[in-house]
Amino acid sequence: MADLWTLLAALSCAAIFIRIFTWRHDGERYRFWIGLCAYGLALCTGGFALTVLLELLAAKPVEPVSPWLALVLVWLSVLVWLARGNVARIVQVNWTSHWDGIDRRRVRR
Repeated sequence: MADLWTLLAALSCAAIFIRIFTWRHDGERYRFWIGLCAYGLALCTGGFALTVLLELLAAKPVEPVSPWLALVLVWLSVLVWLARGNVARIVQVNWTSHWDGIDRRRVRR
């Protein structure tokens, strides 16, 4: 039997995988690197969830997971669900404009 943190991590990974797998891009443009990140995230999280499930079904011992890692996975699953599976919304980076820090230092009168 797996401990509670391992089960929580596996459920979080399964939730991440399901949400990324069921994402539909309705008219949004395809970006190769973001798609690759989404594919890697779905592959890794789905693989971990499947590994834990198969080890539980085979009555094999499951390696315990750190509580901190389980909490990071829960947080990541919340982010993925809030973004509706769109990984590009999680890692939005605007490379075209460079922030110089001046706009926050100005006193508005």
